[in-house]
Amino acid sequence: MVGKSTQAAGLASDYLAAHAEVLERLPERFQLVGVDLDEPQALLAALQQPLDPAEGPAVYALVRGERLVALLTPGGGLGVEEAA
Repeated sequence: MVGKSTQAAGLASDYLAAHAEVLERLPERFQLVGVDLDEPQALLAALQQPLDPAEGPAVYALVRGERLVALLTPGGGLGVEEAA
């Protein structure tokens, strides 16, 4: 499952690199955590993942298949369709 969450985070990183307007809506520092929604235990694993508070808050990248569905930020959900 770690491999799939890494792939999800990579997909989100690529999306953010191509969409500066979305990146601007995120905290200055954040930890990107990929969540593959096709994996039943992925969300639980992502929430249990140890994070370093000094690196900023978690931003969860929700991915289904090969598509970024949404970003969950400290300020709430951000649908990528509405943000792009």
